[in-house]
Amino acid sequence: MRARLTPLAIRDIDEAVRYLLQDNMQVARSFRYAVLQTIAFVCEYPYTGIINARDQRFRSRIIPGFRYRIHYTVMNDALVIVHIRHTSRDSWDPKHE
Repeated sequence: MRARLTPLAIRDIDEAVRYLLQDNMQVARSFRYAVLQTIAFVCEYPYTGIINARDQRFRSRIIPGFRYRIHYTVMNDALVIVHIRHTSRDSWDPKHE
């Protein structure tokens, strides 16, 4: 399955990397790599993510080693990465995006 990132997801990644770069370039690189690895895993096993309680069309998966979660949905034969969010923030509600 191929992945497609929404503009919001791309912006989320860029913002997280910019934030992490303030402290440590290697951590920022590791984060970007972990995001790509998590997306690859979810493409391979799309139905292993946790189902969103507010909208069951969406699932999420934690990014290993980081307190971020990838929110996605499966549309036709593509995995759509909708949002990437730090776990300390309020739960993501797809109806308010």
